Amino acid sequence: MSKKKSIIDRNLNKRGNVYWYSRRIPKELHDVLGKKREDISLKTSDLQLARILRDEKDAEISRLLYHKTALRRAKLEQALGDFRLYQMKSVDSGSVFIDFPLSSADLRAMGHEVEADALSILEGSKETKEKYSLSLGEAVSLTKQRKQGSITDESLHRYDKAAEKFAEFMREDVHSLPLKSIDRVTAHKFVRFLETSSYKRATIQGLLNRLKVVWQQSANLGHVGHENPFDNQDIIVADTREDNKTQLFSDAELEQIIDLVNQQSRDFKLIIKILAFTGARPAEICNLSVDAFREHEGVKVLVIKQGKTLAASRFIPLTEELINDIESHCNLRVADAPLFDLDAKEVGRIFSRLKSKVISSDERKVMYSLRVHFATAAQRAGVREDIAAQIVGHSNAKTLTFGYYSKGHEAPVLKQNYDKIALYIRERWKMHIRI
Repeated sequence: MSKKKSIIDRNLNKRGNVYWYSRRIPKELHDVLGKKREDISLKTSDLQLARILRDEKDAEISRLLYHKTALRRAKLEQALGDFRLYQMKSVDSGSVFIDFPLSSADLRAMGHEVEADALSILEGSKETKEKYSLSLGEAVSLTKQRKQGSITDESLHRYDKAAEKFAEFMREDVHSLPLKSIDRVTAHKFVRFLETSSYKRATIQGLLNRLKVVWQQSANLGHVGHENPFDNQDIIVADTREDNKTQLFSDAELEQIIDLVNQQSRDFKLIIKILAFTGARPAEICNLSVDAFREHEGVKVLVIKQGKTLAASRFIPLTEELINDIESHCNLRVADAPLFDLDAKEVGRIFSRLKSKVISSDERKVMYSLRVHFATAAQRAGVREDIAAQIVGHSNAKTLTFGYYSKGHEAPVLKQNYDKIALYIRERWKMHIRI
């Protein structure tokens, strides 16, 4: 556990009661910042605030390094072009050599690092050339550009976090770590590090999956080879997801939680009511705008444009009570404005605080349990799995015909089945949330 903590609190030292930001400066920025280390008081004894201030300072160094790398690469290309003018072909052997009066060592001794590197590259140094290749940070940016619009901003941000976690393990900055320098042995050591740092199997797999996508996107563009170091890595940590599977609330727990929900703000109550009666993911509902509430094929629905997966894009039928609640709520909002003023994290924090007043120990009962209640209700109400999957935004593509070409069930069919689920929820769990 201590290793994991050291990663979370990297670059932070506590001196007395005050946190200090302390880290080495990447060598590429020594000449820019005029120092090799940064040691500065954050003037706070609050760990959470110190982490925020630390992240801001880390981000500033990353920005400087990103621009510095781009400038060095442009300068290298210029130097390569200049030195190619001195390339000569041997009359005897036909080999190419550089007819320049100074060696790369001479240039380096004179402080001309980039020019020395350019000469080394033309002389065949693969290691030097790799220094100027695509960085992990740039590879992530390319991947995010490719994914933009098809997944949520939160999902895009997870690519950044995966790259940052790997760079932390390598003790490098994402913008100075060449993607080409990563091999299967390094990726294997990364997995072992995460395992010994008590990361769960699902977390490790998620990090590997995102890094694998980053590599594949760069390979498709020709920056690296297609042999992916993050692919097919063994994870020996046991899969505890079944043991930690999100559970239903008991009747008594749910009743007490709903009573507490009814004492909260209008926004919060309506969000929880929608989650309970649609099985939607919190981020999907919190990211909606007013125009997401509309009529589709004669049925009033909420339109989810994007979410965690491709299957998350869908329309969700509503109960008559929810239709009236949302319609009244929309009348209080400006057209095209966000439907709610709360984001998913804020809603999660409020719900956790309320839940802790009822349930103190069981971490398997959370806000996401409302989605479990909805899925359970769908099964118990006899709704076909493919129809339930379309409502909650799960992929249920078992064949190419249905999975790729089918546009899903029509709104009236979904509404007819949705009403069965909503009726079961009302009668079995008595979820009465007053808006």
